[in-house]
Amino acid sequence: DLEAILGHGVACIRRAGWDPHAAVQANPVLARHAERIHIVTEAIENSVSSSAVRAAIRRNQSVKYLVDEGVLAYMRRHALYQAPHSEQPPAPTPGPGSV
Repeated sequence: DLEAILGHGVACIRRAGWDPHAAVQANPVLARHAERIHIVTEAIENSVSSSAVRAAIRRNQSVKYLVDEGVLAYMRRHALYQAPHSEQPPAPTPGPGSV
């Protein structure tokens, strides 16, 4: 529930090309809790898209250098963002002499 989460407070990390203050003001729920939304401006730009990370995981691609090792371990342990079994690409078939 967004209201419950915002009631506790939220830290929002700014990304290039996005104005978090405008986004907060444009959404009535966020605007009501604006004093509990803390915008973090990093010295180093955060260009990692969580949507891209989730999509890469669903495609069984590595995200090793995009997320912290602890986060990656948690996602693997809880099978987060995995494609349903029927959507995952088939495992490669071993060729002759590869055993």
